[in-house]
Amino acid sequence: MKRITIFFIVLVINLSCIAYLNAMRVSVLPPKQVKIKYTFAVDLHGVIVNSSAKQIIKHAMRMNNKSLFIKHMFNPYVWKTIHKTVKKTKLLEEIFESLVVEHPQLHIFHKDLLAFSNAQIVNSEMLVLLQQLKKEGHSLILCSNIGPEIYTDFCKKFPQVIQLFDNYFITQKTSKGYITKRHPDFYSNFKVFLKNNNYDYTKTIIIDDKQSNLDAAQKQGLSGIIFKSVKKLRKKLAI
Repeated sequence: MKRITIFFIVLVINLSCIAYLNAMRVSVLPPKQVKIKYTFAVDLHGVIVNSSAKQIIKHAMRMNNKSLFIKHMFNPYVWKTIHKTVKKTKLLEEIFESLVVEHPQLHIFHKDLLAFSNAQIVNSEMLVLLQQLKKEGHSLILCSNIGPEIYTDFCKKFPQVIQLFDNYFITQKTSKGYITKRHPDFYSNFKVFLKNNNYDYTKTIIIDDKQSNLDAAQKQGLSGIIFKSVKKLRKKLAI
């Protein structure tokens, strides 16, 4: 009988100690909802927006020089230039500049290039996710291959996207050409950009739909998540 009594006394003491320690832990440790604040560097095309064939056709039908444009599009020399340029770059601004150098008559379609480039539809689910990340206190940087001129036009057409971001880092035009994500200096320059703007690169996560871009970022010590869908991204972010 004494052994049973002693056992229960010890058990009560142990349970009391555990309850006390748990109470102390709750008061000392931060609540579960407190998370590390990250900086998310989010790609634009293929992640936030997607090209819209419907809008491209719609603009093509409204073009002032529609017949002339079609004539040039059937010019084999124009396509030869496009094919040659695409091997070097995928940047639309750079492709168009190369076209105008060899085919000056195409300059009149400059505004149409902007319209075609920004004929996009917004991924509404991704927009909701970005709003949620913003609400939770994370920083958002737009990190895209978009050219400077097309970006300026994009800002005018999609203010609801741009206003979500705290900053942006896009393709840079230099005297030696454009520095896109394919360029070895893009992500090293991005790290400098992060430092200059008081972002911690160790807490920066790149979201991109191309693995090659994430591989290049990783070489600079940056972390990344491949984008397949908003649902899969939410699962990886656990939100």
